[in-house]
Amino acid sequence: MGASIGGAVASIPEWEAGYESTQVGGVLAAMLSRAGGFGKFVVVVLSLTLLGNIAATMYSITLNFQILIPQLVVVPRYMFSIVVTAIVIPVSIRAAEEFFASLENFVALIGYWSAAFVAVVIVEHNVFRGGKYHTYDHDSWNVASRLPWGIAALMASALSFGLVIPSMSQVWFEGPIAKRSGDIGFEMAFAVTAILYLPLRHLEKKLSGR
Repeated sequence: MGASIGGAVASIPEWEAGYESTQVGGVLAAMLSRAGGFGKFVVVVLSLTLLGNIAATMYSITLNFQILIPQLVVVPRYMFSIVVTAIVIPVSIRAAEEFFASLENFVALIGYWSAAFVAVVIVEHNVFRGGKYHTYDHDSWNVASRLPWGIAALMASALSFGLVIPSMSQVWFEGPIAKRSGDIGFEMAFAVTAILYLPLRHLEKKLSGR
């Protein structure tokens, strides 16, 4: 449905004007304008549904704080929500001027990180664990002393950006490699991380024994 609406925007002047005004929200308002007051009510309801998405995101963020630093488990989780909200509100006010463009640019940027993460998971599972699911100790997920250090994964991912940055093509930066090949930062992040993770993980296993 989103693709259909997006493809039709340029053909319907009212929708196009709404998009140029407030982007996605403007298109929805233009689509529902013929319904009068009820259409406006639906637009308000749709805007409020964002709160549901934000609530789920806040829950995930609060868990991530405590997973990253286990000692923070003593801090009430709602405190993290308050801190994050205090950060998000001013950022959102600034981003609201060009929200969709800001979101699109941000998502494109974090895509490089996701490629590095996936590379680590695939190599770990298929090379170091032989593709065998029983090699995972489910009781150790929250016991740091029984888990891999994670240094190999972090180093491989971070070092891959030595080639990712020259290979990225973003609104704010276009690397020299990207100027010739187009944006291949995602592919670089995946390939380089996978290659680097092999020797680094072997070394980590040798030093840590896990």
